[in-house]
Amino acid sequence: MSTSAKRLTNDVADIDTRKYLSEALIWCLDRLRDGLSPIAIRDRIKIGDQETLLNSPGLHLLSSHLGKGQQFDWVLIVGAEDGVIPDWRSSTDAQVLEEARVLSVMVSRARHGVVVLHAQRVADARGRVRSKAVTRFMNHMQTAPLLNRNEVAGYLRDLDWSAVAAS
Repeated sequence: MSTSAKRLTNDVADIDTRKYLSEALIWCLDRLRDGLSPIAIRDRIKIGDQETLLNSPGLHLLSSHLGKGQQFDWVLIVGAEDGVIPDWRSSTDAQVLEEARVLSVMVSRARHGVVVLHAQRVADARGRVRSKAVTRFMNHMQTAPLLNRNEVAGYLRDLDWSAVAAS
């Protein structure tokens, strides 16, 4: 990343905003290296707010809080490891309860189904691979009827995608 881009991201106070801005700048730089013109890159960027972007078709990568109040065909929850969901900093019962409530909101956003993904091993910041346990909330989620990989593949294969697009 260029020195001016680093200065720009460092001027942003919120750590998450800084991270997203940095990733966006890196994405733009990669497109420039791929030979796209600045105008072509600009044309690939959609600018909008929660209303305009979330209602457009496609894959949306959202935080659990941004997805609140929205409805999606499928919800994929990534990082369902203990220490992530609930966050390792959640030390009180009230904080863990809030994490459970946020997870239930994420699950409730799905029209057709939810896919929960978790890793068994994750590299830490120093590159050491650590074993991870699935979130403690998984026991509660497993009371719902589950589909295995073949059932999900069959569902997706047989789905009337025209009807989904029209809804």
